Amino acid sequence: MSGQKLLIEMLNNHEYVESANLLLINRQWLNDSKIAFTPGALYEDSVFSIDCFMKCEKMLHLNAGIYQYRVRENSIMTAKHSFSQLKWRIWQFSEVQKRI
Repeated sequence: MSGQKLLIEMLNNHEYVESANLLLINRQWLNDSKIAFTPGALYEDSVFSIDCFMKCEKMLHLNAGIYQYRVRENSIMTAKHSFSQLKWRIWQFSEVQKRI
C-alpha cells in the first residue's frame, strides 16, 4: 500500500502517531528520497514522518505494542510551554500543511 493510502487509513482508524522513532525505514530508500530532519527544529518528527508517508510507494503498518514511551521530566513534551515552542509548533503545522 502506498504511504499516502496508509496515512489516510491510519488517520481514519485513529492509529497515526507523528513519531519518527516508530518508523522502520530502509536506509537506501531514505538516502535516495533525500528526506531528512530539519536541523535545530523542534517537533521535527511530524514533518519527517509526513515526508516519509507522502513519498513512500510501499508501506506496511504493524499495530503492535512494540515500543514503550518513557516520559522524561523537562523534555520538550513535558516542560512548560514557551513562546519559542509555540513558534516551532506553528512552523510544524505550516510545513505539514504544505506537504499534504
